[in-house]
Amino acid sequence: MKIFAPVFVALLLVVSCKNYIGIPDNFDYGKIENNVYVNEFFGMKMPLNEGWTSLEKDFVDSLRAEGLKDMVGDNKELEKTISAADIKTANLLSILHADTTVFQLYNPNISMIAENLKLALQVKNGKDYLEAAKSFMESSGVAFQFVGEIREYKIGGKEFYTMEVINTVQGVPIHQDFYAAVMNGFGLAIVGSWMDEDHRAIIRSELETITFD
Repeated sequence: MKIFAPVFVALLLVVSCKNYIGIPDNFDYGKIENNVYVNEFFGMKMPLNEGWTSLEKDFVDSLRAEGLKDMVGDNKELEKTISAADIKTANLLSILHADTTVFQLYNPNISMIAENLKLALQVKNGKDYLEAAKSFMESSGVAFQFVGEIREYKIGGKEFYTMEVINTVQGVPIHQDFYAAVMNGFGLAIVGSWMDEDHRAIIRSELETITFD
């Protein structure tokens, strides 16, 4: 039996206390065709290679709700902030790597989200995005641990930036690599969650297959 910790995708920027720009009706959330995730808005393709499976949106939403509930606790102001920021955040894809031959407490997974940055004029690139996200997480009251510095990381030839965060879930330290870039007025964020370096290598191998037009 495998135990799954919540998929954490609350990488949210709060850029205005009064105005929030949502996701346009014609925004492309992407779709899976012939086992390849295709997103025309970002000009991106990502094959779902052996061992990877996509998760149903309702299931991911329920896991995310549990994770956010644990993070928010009794902090009503933080709850309102997250609810408002959700308006401009789109969950694009969540995939899980399952090895049926090995018992795993936690499976490596990848979540991909996009955030409308129309009001975030100060966010010019993925580094700016991650610095703002780090500031938000530090103010959340949750004891996130940040490992090393934010640094550049190429994905599909595009300029992303990455930072490593440790999020302890039910006493278990879960490592998360956050990758972010700014494209077409949106922040594109990819979160890889892992427990050991083998898991991390599996995630990075999958990210290496991403291509951009």
